[in-house]
Amino acid sequence: MDWQEIGPHRDAVIWVRELRAGWWVAAVVPELSPSANRPALISPSEEMVLPAGFDSQAAAVEAAQRHIDREHAQRVRQTEIPEGEETAQETGPTPERRRFERIPVSLPAVGRAAQFPGVALRGMVRYIAAGGLMVELPVEVVSGSTLHVLLQTRQGPREVEGKVVWTAATGGTVRHGLAFPESQGPEFLEELLREESR
Repeated sequence: MDWQEIGPHRDAVIWVRELRAGWWVAAVVPELSPSANRPALISPSEEMVLPAGFDSQAAAVEAAQRHIDREHAQRVRQTEIPEGEETAQETGPTPERRRFERIPVSLPAVGRAAQFPGVALRGMVRYIAAGGLMVELPVEVVSGSTLHVLLQTRQGPREVEGKVVWTAATGGTVRHGLAFPESQGPEFLEELLREESR
């Protein structure tokens, strides 16, 4: 199904799309002022899609609204925190907004799926978040199936698995949005970031 524009929320516009497996994804697009020179947006880019799948349109819309609210609260808070106090403010529990924060990475990976028994699907992980990741593979793994991904990090291989919630063919590869069964803790992202920056 094509993307559907739900409408504005604060300073962004919410889009949703139903996937073949009955899952929904949401995207958050910054709301721009109208311009005669700016073409109408047909669909959100992959960078705007939240890295998680939802079992209904309403759940996808609610998640997008929460994401926008968190981003708005973060911007407001940053303008209110006096200079020099940022570190103290961040030492508490990890803010809920990090659940949907996507971090760009470039990690070689090998995927395994029941759809391709005995085949190592070599690709690259391009984004990672607490709730999932985006991996580029040479073939499409059907939405709704489980995909095992072996990340090739500088500290050695690390295996994760999740459900494929969306796919998109681009440039000779297929992007796969993967949702983890359970959100990973902040140490998971921090470990990968340390390995990526070395």
